[in-house]
Amino acid sequence: MLDLYIDGHASYGKIRFDPSPEIHHAAGTLRFKGILDIRPADQLWFLALADHFRTYLNFFHRHFHTGSEDTFWAAVSYGKFNRMIHELLGYDVHAKGSDLIRPHIPDLYGCLKDDLARPGTTFLYVNNTYLHKKNHDRYKSNFPTHFIVLDDIHRIDVPPSAVGSHVPEDDMVDIVYWDYGGRTLRQVSLRFLKKIVFGVTHCSPPSQNP
Repeated sequence: MLDLYIDGHASYGKIRFDPSPEIHHAAGTLRFKGILDIRPADQLWFLALADHFRTYLNFFHRHFHTGSEDTFWAAVSYGKFNRMIHELLGYDVHAKGSDLIRPHIPDLYGCLKDDLARPGTTFLYVNNTYLHKKNHDRYKSNFPTHFIVLDDIHRIDVPPSAVGSHVPEDDMVDIVYWDYGGRTLRQVSLRFLKKIVFGVTHCSPPSQNP
């Protein structure tokens, strides 16, 4: 990132970043982006990532112009997210899901527990408007909004005889996840969790895979 900021171009592994002059001029001028407002090098890095990793969302909007950071030009689709992790870090990526259709995972709890037991990091592609909304009667969009890092999931008040059995969708679970720079604990039903999850991605360095 320092090479990109100082020299205007840089290489990361096999990827060459050579942002356009418009991106260089915009970096450091973005406002109302939280902590990014005082980090021009970070602004350049995120703009360079959006410029390099393009998807079908960029079909009608391929090049940066003023204000593009707030449009689909900078959006991260599920495929783009997985591709960035694989190509930038060389991680093995196992993904289930899409941008529009929820993945068919009959035993979501068991799937997530298995992923968390393996070396690496588990990401959930979720509809955050449901996860954080307070009025559950008010209409919200039915599409995924961003990614969270799943740290833990466990059933609540599990009787000894039920350990290891299939978890009914009406059962409540505690989930611990990383989001917006901090960890959050939420108690939700498995039915609700399946409703908001559009993708499950497990990433691990090649050396940590059997």
